[in-house]
Amino acid sequence: MKFTKQSFVDLLYIPISLVFLFIMFRNYTQFLDISMVDETGYMELLNFNPFIYPGGYGPLYIISYKILYQFIHDFVNLHYFAIIFLTWLPSVVLFYFLRSRRVTYFVAFYLSWAFMFTSYIAAFDWWSRTAHYSIAFIFMLFVFTTNYKKQVTKQLLFFILLARILAYVRPELVVTSYGLIGFLVLHIWYIKWYRKQNLNIIFSKFEKFSFSILLIVFLGMFLIWKSPTTNTGRMYFALGQHYKFNTMLWKHQERKEFLHWEETFKAQFGDSKTFSEMYKNNPKETIKHVSFNIQHYIQQTFEFIPELFLPKVVFKFNYLIKWLLIIIVYFGMISRVGWNNYWRNLKILSSKHFVSIFIALAFALPSVMASFVIYPREHYFIMQLVFIVYLLYLLFMPIFKDFKVQQNIQAFTTVGLFILLVFISPNVQSYTRYNNFYTYKKPNYLPYIQTIRAMEIDTTVNFLSFEILPVYLGKNFRGHAFFSKQPFYDSIIVAQQINMMYISDVIIEDKRNKKDSTFSYFMNNYPKLGWQKLQLEGKRGYIIYKKELLENGN
Repeated sequence: MKFTKQSFVDLLYIPISLVFLFIMFRNYTQFLDISMVDETGYMELLNFNPFIYPGGYGPLYIISYKILYQFIHDFVNLHYFAIIFLTWLPSVVLFYFLRSRRVTYFVAFYLSWAFMFTSYIAAFDWWSRTAHYSIAFIFMLFVFTTNYKKQVTKQLLFFILLARILAYVRPELVVTSYGLIGFLVLHIWYIKWYRKQNLNIIFSKFEKFSFSILLIVFLGMFLIWKSPTTNTGRMYFALGQHYKFNTMLWKHQERKEFLHWEETFKAQFGDSKTFSEMYKNNPKETIKHVSFNIQHYIQQTFEFIPELFLPKVVFKFNYLIKWLLIIIVYFGMISRVGWNNYWRNLKILSSKHFVSIFIALAFALPSVMASFVIYPREHYFIMQLVFIVYLLYLLFMPIFKDFKVQQNIQAFTTVGLFILLVFISPNVQSYTRYNNFYTYKKPNYLPYIQTIRAMEIDTTVNFLSFEILPVYLGKNFRGHAFFSKQPFYDSIIVAQQINMMYISDVIIEDKRNKKDSTFSYFMNNYPKLGWQKLQLEGKRGYIIYKKELLENGN
């Protein structure tokens, strides 16, 4: 490919984007805590051989972590790197996607910045970033296949392979691959039997090499991990936990009630493990659950789309006002270029990109269905971003097609935009943590991790906690999950030889523990039993550990 002056200008966006990334994550350890949910779950799996995992565990994502671990050996640093890198990568590939579709530098620059700082991409530390990972590769392949407008078969083959590979990150993308295969069959039938034409698929050497690599990767994954839709029990947890979310909203319950999600789910749906069983056991309650999810999804969509233009962490006014501004600008620009020109350009553009928009829709639909059936979770929305961005591109690009701006004016306005965005770009401390529960103020788990590491214990530690803290503490720390077994002291502390615990509100507030006399006895008398307490000022929860750990551990 010929390297041009324009290519150099486009490449400049990478260091520019790193400036914005630095602004967002400067002093990040003062505000961004270690996740104790999905992302840490993947970190924990790094301690095992990834080739033994079922395909439904997202093994490709774990392999990617394994590769990074060869360069970043500390799990805390690796965790933060993944969050930061997967905040940056989707916005950068969005920029090159827009540039590959001939969007002006100024507009692509701004939209990429807005994408990075939208609350759906940015700093959340609650759930895994598999959706960020996936859409980055989807955007990349759209860039790669920019000139495939008349090579539909070739484009579909590449995206079918990508969907099959990314299904080992997000299993629902198997559905996407089936949809694209069906579309490919219809396309071949239309060309060969309806129009009586040859397909004329011509691969360049680079395309042959790229396709072969993708095919080998997929076949290797399939041979090792089999189907990515292997039942791992994740559907049961997703359905049960998010049904509980809905009941908490209906009954205005406190967040701690979430701990008892399984009891609530079983009371309504018995031993259901799938959505079909859930519907069979209680159709009325299932319809109520799905109906509420659909309402929530529609509302969330209306709140979400303006984020792509005006991130709420920077532009703090109501989303309805943002919609009004976007609509005014949209129709104002159309009136300037003329409605006839706009409709003509829209028809031409839609025709050229019909296959691409169908592909983007195929990647989005499984997450839409999951939003209805399970819950409209934020990372489901992320999987729909490629389609939403492509749709917005089709609506706005016919306007910009007739706008001609001199290069020197574009350069001047872009430099001005960069200076402005540097001043208004937010830091991670400005964001609200998952689901608006609380803002990023000061980390809670990280200080405890650092404090325990500083103890330099080198003997075996049997660590009990609800959270997955031991992952970050060292190889001699063996994690024991908290399952509220009774009697607490005999079946957990003694049986599992526990010698260190992180006592959080989850353990204290558990209804089963409150009814267990051995739990109450232990919590009231652990100092007499040879345990020491460590509580950091201003932090939730505390550590208790057996005194001999420090006496014999160094």
